[in-house]
Amino acid sequence: MKPKLLIWLVTGKCNLNCKYCYARRFLTQEELTTREAKRIVKEAHEIGVEHIAFTGGEPLLREDIFELLEFANTCGVEASITTNGTLITEDVAKTLKKLNTFLYISIDGVGKTHETLREKGTWDKLSRVFEILKKYKIPFATITTLSKSNYLVVEETIKFLKEIGAEFSCMLPLMPFGRAKEDYVLSKDELKDALFMVSESAHRYKHTVNLWCMPFAIKYIENSYIYVAGCRNADTIDIAPNGDMLLCDVLDIVITDVRKRSLSEALKIFENHPLVKKLSQPVKKEPCKNCYVREFCMGGCYARAFKVYGNFNEKDPMCG
Repeated sequence: MKPKLLIWLVTGKCNLNCKYCYARRFLTQEELTTREAKRIVKEAHEIGVEHIAFTGGEPLLREDIFELLEFANTCGVEASITTNGTLITEDVAKTLKKLNTFLYISIDGVGKTHETLREKGTWDKLSRVFEILKKYKIPFATITTLSKSNYLVVEETIKFLKEIGAEFSCMLPLMPFGRAKEDYVLSKDELKDALFMVSESAHRYKHTVNLWCMPFAIKYIENSYIYVAGCRNADTIDIAPNGDMLLCDVLDIVITDVRKRSLSEALKIFENHPLVKKLSQPVKKEPCKNCYVREFCMGGCYARAFKVYGNFNEKDPMCG
C-alpha cells in the first residue's frame, strides 16, 4: 500500500454543535503534541504521501495549526484544511494565503437551509468568509452533506457554489454515525433522486462535483462534471487526534497507532491486518456479484454495511 492521502483529525474540538457531527467522540482525546505531529508530517513525506488533509473537529482551533501547515510546506507535502469557515478572519486569511493552503469549506445549502443542521447565525458568518476568500484570492472547494433537509434544493446550492467561485464541490450522503439522527438520513430512493439532480445541475452550471462515499453512483451518472470516488480501494490513511490509525474515520475501529510507532511501521501493520485485507476484495454476494460496476464499487461503503447489517462484506445499504 502506497497511501497518497492522509486524512488527519487533528482535534475533536469545534466551535459549532452540528446535528449530524460524527467527530464529537474525539473531543476528550489527548491530541498529539506539536513535536509528534511534525514527526508524522515528515514521515508522511518520506513514505510518499502527496497530500495531508487537516480536519476535525475544527482544525483552526488547534493553536499550532499554522505551524503544522508551514512545516508541511517545508517538507514538500501539500496540505489543506477542512473547516466550517466561521473562524476565518482577515488575519487568518492572510496567514492561509501566505502558507498557500487550500481550503475545504463545509456548507449545507443556501441561507436557512445551511442553518437547519448547524446553528442560527452561521450563514451570515459564512457569507462574510466567502467575501474574505474572494478578496485575498484564496482557492477553496466546498463539502456538502446531503440529507433530507437539503437534497431537494441541491440545484440552488450548486448554482450558488459556482457563483461564489468554488473551484469544485464535494458531496456525500449523511452518514448514520455519531450525532446523526435517522430523521435526516436519506432513503435509497431519495439519494438516487439527489444524484440525478446533482448531475443535471453540475452540467447546467458547468461546475465540477466530486461524489464521496457512494461509488455505486457511477451506475446513475454519465457526466463529465461528476467524479466518483471509491471507498474500499482508496489509498488513504485516517488518523484520530490521539494518533490512532482507524479503519475508517466514522468507525471506532483502531488498527494501530502512530504515537507509539513510526508511520511506516503503523502502515505495515495496517496493510497486513486481516480486516483491511478482507475489505480490499469486492463483495462476492448478490446483487454485487454480477453488477457491472463491481470492480470499481467493490460493494460500496463498508461502514454503512457494518452499521446496518453488522457485516462489512454486505452491499452498501444505500445502493438502490
